[in-house]
Amino acid sequence: MTTNARGSLILALLALSATSVVHAETITFEDVPTPNNDDYNFRWGPVATGYRGFDWSTNWNGSFELPIFSAAVYQNTSSLTLPSGFQTAIPQGTRALYTPGDVDQGFCFLQMSRSESWNIGSLSVAAAWRSGVTVELLGLRNNQTVFNSFTTLGATGVMTNLSVNQSEIDTLLIIGYGGQPSYPVSNNSILIIDNINYTIPAPGALALFALAGGARRRRR
Repeated sequence: MTTNARGSLILALLALSATSVVHAETITFEDVPTPNNDDYNFRWGPVATGYRGFDWSTNWNGSFELPIFSAAVYQNTSSLTLPSGFQTAIPQGTRALYTPGDVDQGFCFLQMSRSESWNIGSLSVAAAWRSGVTVELLGLRNNQTVFNSFTTLGATGVMTNLSVNQSEIDTLLIIGYGGQPSYPVSNNSILIIDNINYTIPAPGALALFALAGGARRRRR
């Protein structure tokens, strides 16, 4: 193969891989079935396993599972009377994910995973009951830590955008703990999560990148 032909092949492979990589989505939870459970003056409903291709779990290392449900979506309604950060974090009539918390354990936990690799871009997080909650994000690939970050939230109910921009993970762990109580009715570290931006590499995209890289090295 001539140098020009090899160069054209490299460019073609790079172009093909670039157009194959991006399958971008934002999860807003607005398409989750309407919550139909009325507890503590707000409406909640479970997020089904497989929603948007992910498994949603609050199982902590297989040994501790938070009560009631695995993960839930909350809908802000006009009937909400119990003061909390839910009212300010979520516009009325819309929905967001929240993590069930546990007072005795002192933290809340959510695992978001899928069988194929995916890239996490960003997500919005707020605390429902406490100010100054620490949010820890862990990205895993084949049970190995790829990244670990810590953010301290400010006032209760204020959405904070967390920019992550991490590629090729299969699991994202979201953990909330610490802070100071803002309301006397609840003392746990429940997190409200919304606007999860992610991308999924198309099948074969990574192989195309590797092939193009190998061709480029041979050219040198």
